[in-house]
Amino acid sequence: MIIREQRDDVMVGGAKSIDAFTIKASAKAFAILSNNLYSNPTSAVIRELSTNAYDAHVMVDKADEPFILQLPTSLDPTFIVRDFGPGLSEQEIMTVYTTFFESTKTGSNDFVGALGLGSKSPFGIADSFTITSYQAGVKRVYSAFLNDARIPSIAFFGAFPTDEESGLEVSVAVKEDNFKTFANEVNNQLKYFVVKPIIKGNTAFKWNSEEEYMYEGETWKMVDTTKGSNYGRGGARVIQGQIQYPINTNDMGKHYSNASQVIKEILNRPIVFTVNIGAVNIAPSRENLTYDDQTCINIIAAAQKIVEELPTIIRERIQNAETEYEARILFNNIMNDLNKGYYGNRALIGAVSESGKILWKGKDVSSTTVWIPEDEIRRHVTFTCNHSGRFSRNIKAVQKSNGYDAADHLPDGKPHWNMQVTELKNTVWILATDTDTAVEVRAKQYANDNHGRNSVTHIITSHRSLNQIARSLGLKNNQIIIASTLAKVRRSPASTAQTSGSKNEVILQLHTGDGSSRAKSNTWSSKAFEDISKAEGYYVELDRFDVMRDGKIMNNFESIRKAAIELNIIKATDPIYGLRKMMLKTKHTLKNLFDTVEAALPTLPAIGATYDFGEHNRVMNKLKENRNSLIAVKRDIGKDSPVMPIINAVLAESNTTRSQYVRHLVEYFKVNTQTIDMSAESTAADKRYSLIPQMGYYVNSDMLIQYINDMDELHTLRGQCASCTKQ
Repeated sequence: MIIREQRDDVMVGGAKSIDAFTIKASAKAFAILSNNLYSNPTSAVIRELSTNAYDAHVMVDKADEPFILQLPTSLDPTFIVRDFGPGLSEQEIMTVYTTFFESTKTGSNDFVGALGLGSKSPFGIADSFTITSYQAGVKRVYSAFLNDARIPSIAFFGAFPTDEESGLEVSVAVKEDNFKTFANEVNNQLKYFVVKPIIKGNTAFKWNSEEEYMYEGETWKMVDTTKGSNYGRGGARVIQGQIQYPINTNDMGKHYSNASQVIKEILNRPIVFTVNIGAVNIAPSRENLTYDDQTCINIIAAAQKIVEELPTIIRERIQNAETEYEARILFNNIMNDLNKGYYGNRALIGAVSESGKILWKGKDVSSTTVWIPEDEIRRHVTFTCNHSGRFSRNIKAVQKSNGYDAADHLPDGKPHWNMQVTELKNTVWILATDTDTAVEVRAKQYANDNHGRNSVTHIITSHRSLNQIARSLGLKNNQIIIASTLAKVRRSPASTAQTSGSKNEVILQLHTGDGSSRAKSNTWSSKAFEDISKAEGYYVELDRFDVMRDGKIMNNFESIRKAAIELNIIKATDPIYGLRKMMLKTKHTLKNLFDTVEAALPTLPAIGATYDFGEHNRVMNKLKENRNSLIAVKRDIGKDSPVMPIINAVLAESNTTRSQYVRHLVEYFKVNTQTIDMSAESTAADKRYSLIPQMGYYVNSDMLIQYINDMDELHTLRGQCASCTKQ
């Protein structure tokens, strides 16, 4: 790589003499250049030797062929990089390879290397390493080592005939505790190598460098960090010579501060820019960039390409949409994805969605609002189904000026219907005429059967044809349901007691769901009994498929049921039947679920209880931070330990506060709360275990157990010593 130097004019006129600085060849100098140069010597060895191997392949037109990399293991604790380039002659080993800052690659940007330091990087992790050169049928073996004065030296062990392919092999011994680090750093350092090396040695090694990209341009990729990417934290990165360099905008000075807001946003997003070798200058360690003027200018230019290319990429995606409706949804989803995690800065979104940039067949689809003239629709009603399965009805009104600037946003300033485009999987569009009957009831039934919770049903009454309405909404004809084709309303049976087969057979509704089903009816199934008195379990009153109590719908039924299981009032396997009103007086042995729960509450003193720890509550506060480990602590400390009452109180509180279901149960049954005075216990705990509040945010449970037991034992020993003294 050609190293770019930034020079300033220097005035030396009038000088008596001029002498150049020199560098003394000392252990200190060599240590700085081979060991102390790198903040992470392990990653440096992998990076430098691998880029040298790649450069060697470029020299012989083998850039698309992999080199070999052996990871250290207990069987062979050696890290080896073997390339199949031209190899090195004895003269090249003794001159170029052993000379710091000497490189044969400084004259071309075809190569990654340039500084003449990377080949010496193994000295950062070991006092010696082996170099084996294969060239023209001869194998030459050398050992690079630090002599007694800690000066790098090289020893030649001989030349041997070989039939192996030309190339260079560098091997360095690795300490056992560094094996795992090598495997991890190979993934990190060689992540963006186009042709990854063949990995040997560690058979369990797997590449985890795959990334998913939201968008890709000619020289950039926007990483989708929501899909398991190992990109990590930080903003944009530059890929030069297959090595990644983080961009530190703080070091870009005026180039960053003078950049547009959209460029600043791009440089702070997870985006990788690939630049030609030599486009940016690198630090001698090759761990970071050096931010000279040309490097900063090239970084800004790389970011500017996104501003130019991204709208075109998005426009091509939009053009692939089948309908205008789908194009609006797609554009909205794209904007949401771009905005994810950057809600405070919308510069990039603004640059992409600028009026006129994104069109679908000549139409602006940058909004999810569709405006339809007033005379096309007579009535617009929506039914929104919430997460509980209940429908809310809303009669829409045509949008007019009404004395404010709404007219400025309406087409031609005239009254229009405002139609909101939403995903079709959660949206039902129904076209009705004035002569259609029971449309709303039939529409709700259809939505409940096919879409269920969190859906929106639009009923449009119009004299216009299906083609016209579909065209106005941007939909296909088959994406709109004709009201007259909706199924007739199903009537619920007058009684749960239905006969099937046997004349005396009774059918009950057995609860089988957990409340997550779209339709309430899906949480109940029919079960037949020849004798209802033989049914065992619990019951609730059922009106259609709504659970009732005292004439009111129990929307919190699922929470109470789950809380009762959590509190061991009932078992998860206990059957719960739904009895309709006419069946409630039928003779049976089922227990009322709500009455059972309410009767059991007084026997559970922890429910709703609060604890007063007084002023000395530092130990309690620390234990609350680590309540998840208290079960183990409670198990392994003495039962008479002064901290035990505090642990029990914290766990009792967490049993009610940790579960939303128990909270709902407490609120519904208005459980009488009690305050338990723990001030004496808290004072005793604070006095004996004074170091607990000083522990870090995350407390190791083993350490906490050891400390509590040690303090208890110390207290016991002190008591025994006091007794001995008195005697």
